[in-house]
Amino acid sequence: MTSPDTLPAPTGTVPAVPAGRELRLCRRTALGRVLRMTRFELGMIVRQRVAVLSIVLAPAIAVGMALVDRPDAPGPWMVMLSSMTVLVLVVAVYNTVTSTVVARRETQVLKRLRTSELVPRQMLVALALPYVIVGVLQVVVVAVAYQLLGAPALLTAGFVAVVLATAVLAVLGGFATAGLAATSERVQFAVLPVLLVGLVAAIFVLNPGAPDAYRALALLLPFAASSDLAHRALGATGETVLAPAFVTDLADRVGVSTSGLMVVAEVVLVLGWCAAFALAARRTWRWEPRG
Repeated sequence: MTSPDTLPAPTGTVPAVPAGRELRLCRRTALGRVLRMTRFELGMIVRQRVAVLSIVLAPAIAVGMALVDRPDAPGPWMVMLSSMTVLVLVVAVYNTVTSTVVARRETQVLKRLRTSELVPRQMLVALALPYVIVGVLQVVVVAVAYQLLGAPALLTAGFVAVVLATAVLAVLGGFATAGLAATSERVQFAVLPVLLVGLVAAIFVLNPGAPDAYRALALLLPFAASSDLAHRALGATGETVLAPAFVTDLADRVGVSTSGLMVVAEVVLVLGWCAAFALAARRTWRWEPRG
């Protein structure tokens, strides 16, 4: 039996955790915090009357337009779903995110959250993720409703990817616009330019009666490229598919298809607007009310 004199002296140290395991624990903990905050935000959406109204009203308008003017061919259904996708995401995601951020800032909720266990980047992800999820689900509901009204099967993997990217774009746009609105009363004035320009451009680029040159210029506006990308992802063909002459000539010289070159250009435009909104949000973001 070992005597007390022969027992090893306590060192007062805790066994070291392997570096790889520690990193996994940190990542798991960070993910858990973000998911808990995301669930909290989803619950808060239901309690906001303006958010619920926007989330319900946007798909209702999209379905109502199909009921009033029901297309009788696959092409018009694709045009309608592409343009209505932008309408749903701009009204229900962009507008709602802007209003939510400004309201949280006014009530100093954002300031209090900074003292929580979440770092700022995690807070923004947790704040944005519910609206991205809601936006994608809204478009899926509209697509299913269109199919019940007689449209062909419109949900494709490419289309869902475009919807997801557009939802992220709408969230970043909301973050950027929130920095321009000092109070909740000014939110509607702040969102109006992007909302109107985005909706008009998204519809205009799919108008086969407009000159291709003007339609190509409209692609430079926010959410316009998303509308045309969604249209292409649905498998659209014919006059509604934008193919400017200068893009066709460039594609012939490079040896690629016009459609492929347009997709690449539009993806770059969407990513460019995401970067522009993110940069604007970083410069204008405030955790506390002005003044």
